[in-house]
Amino acid sequence: MNASYKGFTFSSFYGNSNKDVFGAIRTIWKPDAVKETDYNKLKTYRAFADLGFKHSFSNNYRFTINGTYNGFTQNSIIVFSPARFYSNDLLLEMTHFITPFRNFNIVVGGLLNNISGQGNGQDYNNLNAAIKWVKPYNDVRLAAYTQIDYRPWDFLKLFAGGQLNKAPNVDYNFVPRAGAIINFTPEFGFKAMYGQAFKYAAQYERFVYIPFSRIYGDSTLKPEIVTTLDLQLFVQKSTYQVSVAYFNSVQKDVVTLGVNNYPCLLYTSDAADE
Repeated sequence: MNASYKGFTFSSFYGNSNKDVFGAIRTIWKPDAVKETDYNKLKTYRAFADLGFKHSFSNNYRFTINGTYNGFTQNSIIVFSPARFYSNDLLLEMTHFITPFRNFNIVVGGLLNNISGQGNGQDYNNLNAAIKWVKPYNDVRLAAYTQIDYRPWDFLKLFAGGQLNKAPNVDYNFVPRAGAIINFTPEFGFKAMYGQAFKYAAQYERFVYIPFSRIYGDSTLKPEIVTTLDLQLFVQKSTYQVSVAYFNSVQKDVVTLGVNNYPCLLYTSDAADE
């Protein structure tokens, strides 16, 4: 569903799917709560809603604000292990667009993100006993960002900015970005960009706990940081384009599933990977 009125916008979505899982071994042992008709089923439900508002105060200043909800639920009964995973994601974001003078633009914004959920399963040793496969979580994440771009001359565009992030068990983290685009002629130019990206560990990577599969999360995982340098010399015509580029990307504290006291598997943060 999509709707708009004056400066307001609204969009929503709901969907579900039911899947049969082939290849799983059936067994006569099962939890009492499981019906025969639910065996080897995977049921997924998704919901989305976004309410936004935008307003222009003048030709030099406008802003947008959005409230967004994402919901996810998955019920699965594979062989003899029923499980139910769910998450609720609430996001509030406001962004300001400012043009103090010609060819000079400023973007300033911030967001508040609340994520909650858990995963319920059955104990491998006692099929009628519940166990938390993903421990209950309720996280609040904050971010503030800005970017400035300026074109002092027609052939040169400069831009710089960054984002300040705050997440549970993580100190304030700032990721910068900057760059320039030079057009020696309308068709021939050079581009240089440097930037970093911040990725917080997913909830299952932090809180998963499945003893019989020996898979465990780590709530102290560090955020992944990606640092990228992009240099490019380009020619762009109406009928073709050619470019020569140098691209370098370094990932730090990459979250992986590693072996810990074999055969246990634990999500860990690895060293940098280039």
